[in-house]
Amino acid sequence: MYPPGTVLNREVVQDYKLPEYDCLLEKGTKVIIPVMGLHYDRKYFRNPKEFDPEHFSVEQKASRHPYSYLPFGQGPRICIGMRFGLMQVKTAIVHLLSIFDILPVGDKQSKLRMAPNTVALTPVGGIHLRLERRQVPAC
Repeated sequence: MYPPGTVLNREVVQDYKLPEYDCLLEKGTKVIIPVMGLHYDRKYFRNPKEFDPEHFSVEQKASRHPYSYLPFGQGPRICIGMRFGLMQVKTAIVHLLSIFDILPVGDKQSKLRMAPNTVALTPVGGIHLRLERRQVPAC
C-alpha cells in the first residue's frame, strides 16, 4: 500500500523502442518509474486503494506483469537489503503479535495523508497505535 520509495530512477543501457509507440529511448536516457502509480493502477489491482491479501495470490500474481509490483525495485538493481529487511520486519511482527494486540488510537479510522515534501513516503502526523498486552492463560 505504501512503498517507502515512490519512484525508481534508472538509466537506459541500450537503445530501446517502446512497444506499441513511436518512441525510442536512447542509451543514456534517464527514466523515472512511478512505483506508486503502478501499485495504484486498476489495470493491475482490482481495488488498489484497499489492502487485499488476494492481490498476492498465486493466480492474481500470474495474471499481471511481473514488474507491476515493485516495493524493492526489480531485476539487477533490486534492493540488496530486501530479504534481510523482510526477515527483520516479519520477525518483529510475529514477536509483537505474540505479546500484544495492536489497536488504533481512538474509535474513528482516519485516512492516511502523505507528506508532499519528503523523499520517502511519510504519513503526516505519523501513525498512532496502542499496544495492549495479551493476557497469558494460567497453566
